[in-house]
Amino acid sequence: MKRSLFMLLLLISCLSNLKAQNEKFKALFIYNFTKYIEWPGTDPEFTIGIVGNSLIADELSIIAQKMKVGSKSIVIKKFSQASAVVRCQMVYVPQQMSGSLKEMSQRLSGQAILIISDGQSSLSNSGINFIEIDGKQKFEISKQYMSLHHLNVSSALYSLGKVVD
Repeated sequence: MKRSLFMLLLLISCLSNLKAQNEKFKALFIYNFTKYIEWPGTDPEFTIGIVGNSLIADELSIIAQKMKVGSKSIVIKKFSQASAVVRCQMVYVPQQMSGSLKEMSQRLSGQAILIISDGQSSLSNSGINFIEIDGKQKFEISKQYMSLHHLNVSSALYSLGKVVD
């Protein structure tokens, strides 16, 4: 009995560490996307919004303390719901909040905001979507979304992801 409990606790610990590691990778992806995309406007800061609760917020906060987007400081904003999202250049929507993607996408239509989803089956409501292929973190990217949202994307980013349109 004690051994079974120990094995269960060990398994839970390993899965938790794996999830945290995956969130670190996603946070690095999100930061690196900024190197390949140009946003219009003259905002003094670069704001990344996170909808709902996600470990990515903590990981992005660590990155924001050390890095910049061009000469702009990075600000991380947490939003409890998609309808509250305002004044961001990027918004990350974790899988558990995916039900709000369509409404948020419609509300932010035409604005220079990159919506990043996680694990969606299509890019109809976001510009970039995280997917896992053969146990590796990858992403899909929509040229149509980028164009409609006035985001200038380097061809290098398109070559790194799976282009969907």
